Amino acid sequence: MGKIVLGKSGAIEQPKKYSGGPLKPGITVRSWKGPKAAVLAMLQDPSLLAWDWSIEETGPNATLTAQSNTLPGGDETGTVLTDVWELRSAEVEKDLLEADIAVINSVPAAMKQKIRHLIDTRDESTVTVATFGAAGEPANTAFAIYNLMVKGVKAIRVYAPILTRRVTVSSKYSTAVPVTNVGRILKSSTMVTSAGNGESVPDTFLIPLNSAPFTNTPADTAFAYGWLKGYPVLVASAGGRTELTQEFQFGLWSTLLYGAAL
Repeated sequence: MGKIVLGKSGAIEQPKKYSGGPLKPGITVRSWKGPKAAVLAMLQDPSLLAWDWSIEETGPNATLTAQSNTLPGGDETGTVLTDVWELRSAEVEKDLLEADIAVINSVPAAMKQKIRHLIDTRDESTVTVATFGAAGEPANTAFAIYNLMVKGVKAIRVYAPILTRRVTVSSKYSTAVPVTNVGRILKSSTMVTSAGNGESVPDTFLIPLNSAPFTNTPADTAFAYGWLKGYPVLVASAGGRTELTQEFQFGLWSTLLYGAAL
C-alpha cells in the first residue's frame, strides 16, 4: 500500500518552480514525491515525454524532478524544447567582372566585355587607358581592373550570410513542417514580419535584417537581393526528440530563375 500524504496516496506533485533570465531561456521545474514504484510509474506519463528528469531514492520512497524550457503559464507539454536562430557567413569567390560592388558597377557593360575579350584571347597588343576610351573615368577604372586580371586577380571574395533556424521538438509536436516558399527569394522585410512558414525572425534578433546590406538594391534590375529558402531538414533522435533545421541563404539572385522577391 502506498504511503499516504495529506490524505492522498501515490506520487504527489510538489509546488512548481520557475527560473529564467536575459541569458537563458525560461525553465519550469516540476517534482513528485512518494513511494518508489509510484514515482517510477510517473515516467510513463505522456505529458513528461519532452522533459529532462532525474530521480532521487530515499529508502522506500523517491523524488522525481522534471525540467523543461517553458515559461510560467506556457506550454507545459514541452512540445517545443528549443528554438534557435543563427546567422553565420559563408565565403565564396565570384567572377571579378560580375561582382555587384561599386568599383565594378562603375564600368559600363561594353568595357567589361572588352576586358574579358582581352583576357580570354590573351591579346598581346599594347593595352592602355585609351584602349577603353578617353582618359578619365570610367576608362581609368577599366584599365586598372584589366591590369589586376592580367596579374591573375580574376575573382573577388564574397561573404554570403546564411540564416539558420533550429527547432527541437518533442514527440507530441504535431504541426506540419512548412515548405511554403521553398526555392523562392524572400525580402528581408518579409523575414522580420510575422510571416509564418518558419520565416519569422524574432524581434529580439540583435542583427537588424531590415537594413543595409540586407536591403540593398542591385545595379542590374534582372537580379534581386534576398534570402533563398531551402527545404527543411528533419532529424529524429533518441528520447522522442526531433530537430527541424531551416536555412535561408542571402545573395544576389536572378529573378528570371527564382521569380520576383516576395
